[in-house]
Amino acid sequence: MKRKVILTIGLLMLVIGSWAQAQNPTEADYQGFFLKNQNAPDPGIPDTVKVQSKDIPLGTTSFSLQVSLYNDEELGALNLPITWNSSDITCDSISFVGSRFSYVGTKLFSIDNVNQRLQAGLIVILEQYLQPGSGLVYTAYFKVNPGAADQLIDFDSTFYPPGGLFALTLTNGLNMFPQFVRGTVKYGNPPTDPIILLDPPSIGFNAVQGGANPTPQTMTITNVGAGTLNWTATNKSAWLTLNPASGTGNATVTLNVSIASLTVGTYYDTITVADPAATNTPQKVPVTLTVTEPPPVIVLNPTSFTYGVFQGGTLPDDTLSISNGGGGVLNWTMTNSSAWLTLIPTSGSGNADVTLRFNVSSLAVGLYRDTIVVTVPGASNSPRRVIVTLVIQQPSANRGRPDQFQLHDHRRRFPAGRPNVDQQRRRRHSYLDSY
Repeated sequence: MKRKVILTIGLLMLVIGSWAQAQNPTEADYQGFFLKNQNAPDPGIPDTVKVQSKDIPLGTTSFSLQVSLYNDEELGALNLPITWNSSDITCDSISFVGSRFSYVGTKLFSIDNVNQRLQAGLIVILEQYLQPGSGLVYTAYFKVNPGAADQLIDFDSTFYPPGGLFALTLTNGLNMFPQFVRGTVKYGNPPTDPIILLDPPSIGFNAVQGGANPTPQTMTITNVGAGTLNWTATNKSAWLTLNPASGTGNATVTLNVSIASLTVGTYYDTITVADPAATNTPQKVPVTLTVTEPPPVIVLNPTSFTYGVFQGGTLPDDTLSISNGGGGVLNWTMTNSSAWLTLIPTSGSGNADVTLRFNVSSLAVGLYRDTIVVTVPGASNSPRRVIVTLVIQQPSANRGRPDQFQLHDHRRRFPAGRPNVDQQRRRRHSYLDSY
């Protein structure tokens, strides 16, 4: 008797301590509702806890559920927390009326509707130990939210923090973990077979020919019915791969696209997800891949101009070539700001030669610069700029005619007898440095 009192007082202090910490659990609290690390095998027929299953008509506002136990050993305590998977019901109360162990004075319980779980337990202190047998332990009463839809509600064993292990405690203080039979409440007329739900309902990819593959996308497969969904996902095109292509239950499938060897155009495929047991098999998701031309790339020749002219002289027309180094259509425009330089034409489509026409005869001695701005909508390198540099020099007393001196060196071929490119560049720099 003395040993029983000591044991039960110890268990009671532990349980009360666990319940007191329920509002502010710490990591240390999660070590067990009963005696820490003191577990025992079940020596006889497996002790079993069973939650009642039942059918409830749609529109029912409340119901009760019984939790029963078979045990073939004497017990000093037990703790049987359960959880449910529907937010449409809340636990209203727990009762031990009619329980095999209604005589036990120390009954402890807690309800946590936010996390959809409850805890109910007993501890023998001065009463008779919990005797072997089979029957009701407690009854839980639930309310159903108005407007709840047809559904299957599962009830399972759980851990109830901070210390609520699902366990039976022998008279020597060691824990046993019983077998568990889940309960199911069928509310209304819910589906009993899998139902396939795919998201998103369609998928599109975009890529540039010769560029990188598009970023992978995902498709979720969800069973919105009952039972187990054993699905397979298939498609026909080599440019689309699915990973994984089969599975059980809810899943996320990754879609990878390879554009290697694909020409410009729009490609179509369909992902088909099937399960012979599903009521709506198969389900399909269309996939579209659009491969576009690479964007235009502006290529200019030359990339700069430099001229030297004696005051009062003239300059002949020059040429700026524009071409497309990429794909698509090169729809270009050119602008500049100086009145001494005119561009002909200032816009066009495709490759072209633009004439640079000069009006420099009235310019004073000095250094002049203008910028030709080339713009192409959608081009990868738009806008491009070409610098035009003009030096007007005071005519020398012994010059033969009023025209330009040899200062420009852009992409030009020099007549026989004229300085070579390096000589021209050195001469140009000497003139520019003087301004």
